[in-house]
Amino acid sequence: CINSLFLYREDKDDLKFPRNLQDLRRLNAILSVYIDQHFINVYITFVGTYIYLQSFSIPGSMWLSILGGTLFNFWLTLFTVSLCSAIGSTIAYIMSASLGSVAVMKLIGERIQKWNQQLVQHKQHMFNYMIVLRISPFPPNWVVNLGSSHLGVPIGVFFWGTFLGVAPPSFIHVQAGAALDRLSSSDKLELFTVTNVSCLIAVCIVALIPVFIKKRFNNSA
Repeated sequence: CINSLFLYREDKDDLKFPRNLQDLRRLNAILSVYIDQHFINVYITFVGTYIYLQSFSIPGSMWLSILGGTLFNFWLTLFTVSLCSAIGSTIAYIMSASLGSVAVMKLIGERIQKWNQQLVQHKQHMFNYMIVLRISPFPPNWVVNLGSSHLGVPIGVFFWGTFLGVAPPSFIHVQAGAALDRLSSSDKLELFTVTNVSCLIAVCIVALIPVFIKKRFNNSA
């Protein structure tokens, strides 16, 4: 639907998934011109595209998060990105459970078996474990999306664990997008600085504190 907003061919040629900083700058320049008059169209297209990428595990959602930070209000973007990630990932979860069992096992069967050994140890703390999985880069998100349904992860835990777990790294991406206009053409977009990585580690520790407390309480009981 976004193509109908743009009248110039040179604009239409740049309407594509951003894969690098140059693509991101060009797409931001185009959409910034039209967003005041066509906010709903741009926002709906952003939401639909994000869910599509997440549903089919297509790379590029990080760049969309950064783009959202340049176009929309910070907190609106962070909520939208977290919600779209949860919805898209849950769609992948459902498709994997209902349609792709054989294919998934052939594709990532060994990874699932190794991952299952970890899940057995965290059955009682699945929600906290899911949050930490979403913050950490291992295993990759697409493996989590496709494998969770085959390992007995409840869909509610999966959805809300994803919603909360993607928020911290998305915070970094959206914040970078909000600062994009202040960068010169020669500046680099640095996402994973020492400060940012330290904050992600701190969030993981906070998410695991209830687990540690419960284990300590059970051991002392």
